[in-house]
Amino acid sequence: MQITINPFGGWRRVATVEVGSRVKDLPSLVQDDTLKFRLVEADSPRPTFRRYELVVDSSEGERRCARTAWAVLSAMHEAARHGCIDRYRVIDGNQWLALRQPVFAEPVDDGRLAGAK
Repeated sequence: MQITINPFGGWRRVATVEVGSRVKDLPSLVQDDTLKFRLVEADSPRPTFRRYELVVDSSEGERRCARTAWAVLSAMHEAARHGCIDRYRVIDGNQWLALRQPVFAEPVDDGRLAGAK
């Protein structure tokens, strides 16, 4: 039997992201006092990149954990899309972004759902 120790305590690692080494303080770029998360810098195998573990407070349940993961990763994605985060990519944890995808889809007319014409 193998026992795994969680180095983050009550916090759960949900994703690993990578940014260009020119990004000096990623945690301050996505800081949000309403969400309980941390970006913990980890060793990067590539010298021109910085790697971060996204950990969230798991004490408030799975739904809150998933919402926080989605919110933080979405914010980083948007910041990268607008040029605020250099060479951003999600190494592990992309599944959290798919959780809210239908919300952004084109609205469907309720009449079409019920079979009405």
